[in-house]
Amino acid sequence: MTNNQTDWKELCAQLYAALEAHSTTWDDEVLLDRVGTALRLAQPEPEPDGPTDIERERQEAADQELDACCEWLDREGWSGESRQLRAARRPKPPCLKEEALEALAHILNNSSTQLGADTIRRALEQLND
Repeated sequence: MTNNQTDWKELCAQLYAALEAHSTTWDDEVLLDRVGTALRLAQPEPEPDGPTDIERERQEAADQELDACCEWLDREGWSGESRQLRAARRPKPPCLKEEALEALAHILNNSSTQLGADTIRRALEQLND
């Protein structure tokens, strides 16, 4: 639980207790200030844009584990399996050429015209990955 959540719950408890007792000594301005503070603290904290420190540490640990497993497999003469393991655990995203060819195939399958599609496909296939 974050400090904001604790502070928010504490303020709400104070407000509730004061209202329940019907003997609040707070004037309207103080009451509005406390309610505003409670509402502000109740807002969720924004999510970080990038990976957090914990996520980076987990990724580094997973990378170290994968490296150790692959090194062991290589030492034991299982280098093919080592490459397969690395490919399965850390797959490479498709290259732009592959993505463009898949997008073109999708367009051709869902379009009534194929004007220029063969030219585009041949040009994409000639590109280096």
